[in-house]
Amino acid sequence: MNYLQAALDHERNVYNAEFPSPASDCQGRLPLIAHPELLHSRREYQPSYELALFDLQRVLDYLAAITFDRKINTANQVRIGGQMHYFSKAIVRDWQTHHLLIRSDPIQDQWVFSIKEGDSEQVVARRPTNSLDVKSITGFDPQEAGHSRPFQIPFAFMPG
Repeated sequence: MNYLQAALDHERNVYNAEFPSPASDCQGRLPLIAHPELLHSRREYQPSYELALFDLQRVLDYLAAITFDRKINTANQVRIGGQMHYFSKAIVRDWQTHHLLIRSDPIQDQWVFSIKEGDSEQVVARRPTNSLDVKSITGFDPQEAGHSRPFQIPFAFMPG
């Protein structure tokens, strides 16, 4: 595990120190030049705080703002979130497209599949997200967390 972490740290350093970024706030500069604060973590990662800091609704709201464009494969399937979704051959033929636009509906906990029709979109299917839960995303099981009561997370003192 130490070797993997060292390799990851090296690659992150190469990416941030040697490759200019096209991101708007970097303006073509190296990420570490544009954001020198990246050299120092504001707080060390603490696995014990992960569940307390994690906000599933924030993740779902973020995903709802993204449109995924997926190609329908030859088996009439589309992959999203590690899941394959199958559509019948007749339905795919009726859509007259080989691409689906996919969004997350955070209220219904569903993937919304649409096709482009001119300047608009037509919803053609809704499927449960299944794997958009705390355990699947974080790897931590809230049932095994052992925090039966709220606790205060310590924050670093920042003079200023």
